[in-house]
Amino acid sequence: MLRPLTSLILFFVSFLMFGNSTSAPVVSLHIDANNLESYNENLNPTTIFDLSGSENHLKFNGGVIFVSDPNEFNYFEFDGSSDYLSLVDTNNNFNNNPNVDGNYSIYLKIKIPTSTQFGNIVTLGRGPSTFNGEFILYNSNDGRIGLWDYFNGTGFVENEQYATLSSISNNEWKDIVFVKSGETGKYYINGVLDREVHSSRNIIDTNPKFLYVGGDVRDSNDWFKGKISLLKIFNDALSEDQVSSLSSMVTPTNYLNFNGGNISVPNNSIVDLGDNDDFTLEAWIKIIESPDSGSSDGNHSSANRNYIF
Repeated sequence: MLRPLTSLILFFVSFLMFGNSTSAPVVSLHIDANNLESYNENLNPTTIFDLSGSENHLKFNGGVIFVSDPNEFNYFEFDGSSDYLSLVDTNNNFNNNPNVDGNYSIYLKIKIPTSTQFGNIVTLGRGPSTFNGEFILYNSNDGRIGLWDYFNGTGFVENEQYATLSSISNNEWKDIVFVKSGETGKYYINGVLDREVHSSRNIIDTNPKFLYVGGDVRDSNDWFKGKISLLKIFNDALSEDQVSSLSSMVTPTNYLNFNGGNISVPNNSIVDLGDNDDFTLEAWIKIIESPDSGSSDGNHSSANRNYIF
């Protein structure tokens, strides 16, 4: 649409929907630094709310900070020294255990600096006296992503043969998805399969307590150093199409295009267009539905909907 305007109020939010051709997997955890329903530093600066409906809300520990970046993504920053997120629940119960049959998926929008260190990114199941029934998603010293798990024996081993082929420690945002399907693990980077690995045993039981983001806390100094913008944990092995859909669910830098020239703008801002008659407006829209009919993952009903924009 081309028309002369003098000012325009802009808003940019994420469009996050799976197609309704198949039922969506249950989401056990969903935190998003770009969504005010998940984190609002003005209304509740100490709590990150779980958008999945599982009520696995998180709290800050150590020096984790929230950063609002108008040019890229909002994020939670970990300095690699005793910074971590933990469950608000005083009993450390994690609702909707993602691993009940050996199949689950972990999705992260993450940025790791070039000066990286070995760090535990997401851990579940490490109690005060045992790690039986734990998994750890970690990054190695050279910036590769791997998963280790254990229940009465090791499944995926913590070494380079079970990690991504590619390093992501280049200080750029990456969409990382790990998909566990029995003894098979697949690592995706920005929606593209990076590596498929195979474990010697299928870990089908994870202790549904003690979720940590940024470390495994009990007796390890392997703290994560980097930035996390979004984290989702699913209770099933995502398909390649679902992984690809996740990778496309991005919140790009906000901008207006004037005859080939981009002007970056912050959220909820008023922009003076001056005498420019030709411009391109791009908006990313999140649709929140009440799960009032059909099957639901806590966020979206599977009933058919028609939308007009």
